[in-house]
Amino acid sequence: MAFSRASIREAALAAEQSEPDTVQIHERSLPKADEGFPAVRSLYLMVPTLMKGSTMDALHPNHSTNEFPATSRRPPVAAKYLDGQSPTERSKEKRLRVLDWVYRWGWSSADIINTVSGQATKGYAAKMVRSGLLRETQTPSVHLKRFFTLTADGLAEIERHVAKLLPYPEIRPLKVRQELIRHQLFAQRLTIEHMKFGLVEKFFTERMYPELADKA
Repeated sequence: MAFSRASIREAALAAEQSEPDTVQIHERSLPKADEGFPAVRSLYLMVPTLMKGSTMDALHPNHSTNEFPATSRRPPVAAKYLDGQSPTERSKEKRLRVLDWVYRWGWSSADIINTVSGQATKGYAAKMVRSGLLRETQTPSVHLKRFFTLTADGLAEIERHVAKLLPYPEIRPLKVRQELIRHQLFAQRLTIEHMKFGLVEKFFTERMYPELADKA
């Protein structure tokens, strides 16, 4: 349906001379001279009087003013996108997962900590250092530039959530055995890869069963 400027003026004049709800505009009432003109997209702005009464229905018979009822906008619920967890609960789960990992192994690297946390971007180990739960230590090893151990606060937090307390001499980073860094780094990465592919569900480190480690 195309409207020309002349037909719009005629409709506006009719609206002024009639009751708003009696104005009816149909395609067959347009003069043939108006055919071929492009539709005027700003019709409602140019002829505001046609918005009154049932004139809107005359212009657009298929239009319903209740087609899009007004609704109140509600903020999204984060738990719907976090498997039912709140952001606080998810953050705590990630933190405890990392603390438990470092607690079992004694120390870990930045890339492994990031993988254990499940965070897509890098920097989770540094974040935990800033929060006072991990300590960063430089190492002369050619296999690793720095490693991360638990601080006193980090150790206290994880010990509140484990069923069995473990010895943790790495509270003093100098206790990390430099000659075993390559071996333990390989063991941690191998464990993570097996867990990612679902090959293992649980793992145990030597400090968890020292009696078995001594026999081995």
